[in-house]
Amino acid sequence: MTPDHRGFWTGNDVEARLKAGMIDRPAYDAQKASRARDKQSLLDALFAAGLLPKDYPRAADAIPELTGELHYAIAGFLASILPALAGEPGGYD
Repeated sequence: MTPDHRGFWTGNDVEARLKAGMIDRPAYDAQKASRARDKQSLLDALFAAGLLPKDYPRAADAIPELTGELHYAIAGFLASILPALAGEPGGYD
C-alpha cells in the first residue's frame, strides 16, 4: 500500500495496515517511528531547497495535517529531483 502525500503525512496508511491486521503492534510502533523520522527529513530537505517560507514550522510533529503550502512544496521538490532520479542533468543538488 503506497500512500499519497496526505496519507504519508498523517500516517493513515500505517493506521490502515494495523486495522486490517497486516501488521502487529510492534511493527506499527516501528513504522510510526520511522515515518516520524522520514517526515522530519523531508521537511528539512524542503527548507534546504527554499520551498517553504522561513516562518513555516520546522518541526514535523508540529504539523499534524498536510497543509497547502506543504503539499505544493513536496510537489515542487519531487519535480525538481525527477531529472536527477532519471539520470538527467538539472535535478536538485
